[in-house]
Amino acid sequence: MGYIKLVEYYRPQVDNPVLLQGLPGVGLVGKLTADFLIKQFKPEKFASIFSEYLTLPSGALGVLLKGGNSIEVYSYDFYHIHAENADLILLTAEVQPTTWGQYPMANQVLDFFKRLGGSTVVTMGGNVVQRYENTVYACASNMELLKMLSKYKVLPLQGGEVTGACGLLAGLAPVRGMDSFCLLSSTRGAYPDPKAARRLLKVIDAMYGINVDYSLVNKAIKDIEMALTLRREMNRIIQRARGEIKPRRREEIPYRG
Repeated sequence: MGYIKLVEYYRPQVDNPVLLQGLPGVGLVGKLTADFLIKQFKPEKFASIFSEYLTLPSGALGVLLKGGNSIEVYSYDFYHIHAENADLILLTAEVQPTTWGQYPMANQVLDFFKRLGGSTVVTMGGNVVQRYENTVYACASNMELLKMLSKYKVLPLQGGEVTGACGLLAGLAPVRGMDSFCLLSSTRGAYPDPKAARRLLKVIDAMYGINVDYSLVNKAIKDIEMALTLRREMNRIIQRARGEIKPRRREEIPYRG
């Protein structure tokens, strides 16, 4: 196994915690959901996992330079959010592990979560659809969980696959005797989708009583969409200047993660 190092800064007091994972994936839905929670509640980071499986976007190993003179290493970061109905252990990161590092990293996370007394794993991501849907889908480790999720108007997935850490962590949790389910918000998937993340927030909020301030979420959505609009317009200008035509991508099978 490659290099994996867990660093605990402190151990939070939790009662039967729920692991809530939001990593980069389709439409950045899971990552944006985690970022919204961190921005509002400002939880303290209590642990990190460092690994050679968390590479730079180019695939190289190295560090980021922040502010020109400080360095940062990519890591899996854990935060504690105390909600009305649960102690949430929020797991997020700037990158997903490499393909060959997915299993070791998932096992490290589950080992740590088990030591915290956890028994339920929730992963968040996107479900690519061809037309706009205001829908959240789910797959789960048992039918009882799917029945519970239907109370929150979450629909069961029908076939397909859930890729990356979003699928694998939920898939390995039952091997450790834990319940698990994936929450996947509908998205076109081509660009970061903050509205899809808001749908996930509403489900998590209803389930665990987080008391999300949606005025802050809505403002963040406007800021993100404005930045994306400007970026798309700049890309169109550049493509027109170069005489390039961007081909459309046709999705033939469901893609999630």
